[in-house]
Amino acid sequence: MRNVSRSIGRFEYRPGEAKFRSWLYQISRNRVYTLVRRRRFNLATVEIDPADLDLADADEEQKWEKNYREKLFRWAASVVEPEFNPRIWQAFWRNAVDDEEPALIGESLGMSRAAIYVAKSRCIRRLREKIESTGEAWEALAFDQSTSTR
Repeated sequence: MRNVSRSIGRFEYRPGEAKFRSWLYQISRNRVYTLVRRRRFNLATVEIDPADLDLADADEEQKWEKNYREKLFRWAASVVEPEFNPRIWQAFWRNAVDDEEPALIGESLGMSRAAIYVAKSRCIRRLREKIESTGEAWEALAFDQSTSTR
């Protein structure tokens, strides 16, 4: 927290470019690396290719971003779900998130294929509104099999 407080004055928000969470990730990652270097080992004695570190950083930042998007989706879903009839929400979830075939969903829920697509459309529209109300772009959020566990 001390590092964040010291560095916040240098953070420059640029819509579409600089994200606060990416900046915060960098501050946190750098602090962890500093602590590890000081306490556990001397990097000079370990053979590490600098290119490997760059790839690891990129992978970590992608994981951080993916985790954030998943949490954002789960939050929006938890807020929006009560607005819908449980059958409508289940049709949406099973089709959009779990990628189940509409025919199977329709059979088990007693809904037509068209009703399933309407349910999906209504739920996605509401989720989009909720996510965009936070200032995040819906396009940055993609349905992913990892979001299917509730």
